[in-house]
Amino acid sequence: MSEPRVVERVTGTIPRFFIYNHLAWESADKIETMKTIKLLSVCFLATLLCISCKKDDGADDALSLSTNELHFAKMASSKIVTIVSTDVWMAESPANWITLSSEAGKGKTDLLISVKENTSNTSRESYIKFSSSNESKLILVTQSATTAPIDNPEVVIDAASIVGCWKCGTLYEKYVSTGTGYTWDTADDVDESEAQSFTWELDGETLTQYHQMEASSAVVPKQYTITTLAETTLSYIVNGKTYIFTKQQ
Repeated sequence: MSEPRVVERVTGTIPRFFIYNHLAWESADKIETMKTIKLLSVCFLATLLCISCKKDDGADDALSLSTNELHFAKMASSKIVTIVSTDVWMAESPANWITLSSEAGKGKTDLLISVKENTSNTSRESYIKFSSSNESKLILVTQSATTAPIDNPEVVIDAASIVGCWKCGTLYEKYVSTGTGYTWDTADDVDESEAQSFTWELDGETLTQYHQMEASSAVVPKQYTITTLAETTLSYIVNGKTYIFTKQQ
């Protein structure tokens, strides 16, 4: 009879180093996951902060005006104010002697502000209020009561006398009572139909023309010192040079 076979049952345990490594890997994965979550949280908060800053910056620059004060001589005249707005703006004035070319707009706008002649013996002032959804701004408007004489006490500036068409050589200047005007030079083969427009004001002996550049929306003021303003003669000095005009019929 053969001997019965003895089958050995091998039992074993998982090596400790395997358990430790497995735990280490699992722990490392958790750490990496937490790091990723923290990094994403930081990026999210940074994005929100940037968006908030941009909104705040936009709110600060939502409405800007090229000036906050305008002064006019006694006569009726006009000036241009440039408005830049990222939002719809509205404008109003409580004074009936101030008129606006537009009472609302958006983006970049050149607003023509006009005043009537001040026939009173006192100067006057008022304001124009500009409002958007985020803010409001004011422009102070003042107007003189009288026209000051020039340095020569025998000659007094009469603002109404400048209205009309004047000629100095080939240069022409035309002044309209509404405060607008035109200039052209026949030496450049340009006539009145192609003249450059401007707005103007007369304050004492200082004549100011406001020209809008063709290549941009910028308005450039040009100042002249009047030495003579009579029925048929206009003379002024600019950059040390004297120009003498005669009135055209």
